[in-house]
Amino acid sequence: MLSLESDYRTERQRLSKLSRPTKFQAPSWSWASVNGPIQAGGGEQYNPDEYVAKVVDSHVELAGEDPFGQVGNGRLQGQGSLATTTVNRVYYRGTGFWSTIINQMKVSYALDEDPDEDEMSCFILTLLAFSYESSTSDQASKASYTMRGLILQPTGERKGEFTRRGTFAASNAHGESFLFVLDVFEFTSIHKRSDLYESVALEMDPRLGFPQYIMSLI
Repeated sequence: MLSLESDYRTERQRLSKLSRPTKFQAPSWSWASVNGPIQAGGGEQYNPDEYVAKVVDSHVELAGEDPFGQVGNGRLQGQGSLATTTVNRVYYRGTGFWSTIINQMKVSYALDEDPDEDEMSCFILTLLAFSYESSTSDQASKASYTMRGLILQPTGERKGEFTRRGTFAASNAHGESFLFVLDVFEFTSIHKRSDLYESVALEMDPRLGFPQYIMSLI
């Protein structure tokens, strides 16, 4: 499921130039679903144990007979941990960015389409969670924790069905575990919202210990 995060990214400085047409032209997890400048994935390589979400099933219907042509419909069924959060637009030198900074933790958001409001409630799906050691010449080595994933929006048409709305990256250079995200993301209330998932998965999130859910992305 990493490809959903790295195949295309919005450029924050050009965010207002992006749009997602109301008429279907591609699944939301495809770069073809938005009109405007995007950034291709950076081709990062991650260890298998750094993935905390996975694709369970997929289904794609072509619009015509060309196997490389337009997609008429597409659905990915995934498994992962859902959470809720509120993101705010932060202005720096006249440019608006979506970001949250608490103590030494930073969460940045890249939205596929720029909304009119300066505050937005949304759902997030973590795809990656990894840590690494960093140090300077005059300091001892410290662990840095990073989580990356998708910003999602329920379609309201089917149980557990979402569309992609953007990506997020959360990092803490001086944390002690991945639990630092609990200051921004709320996981526990999801279980009470059975309309947000198709079923509860058997596995728990390997980093945070919260339940994982089965959901669909169109």
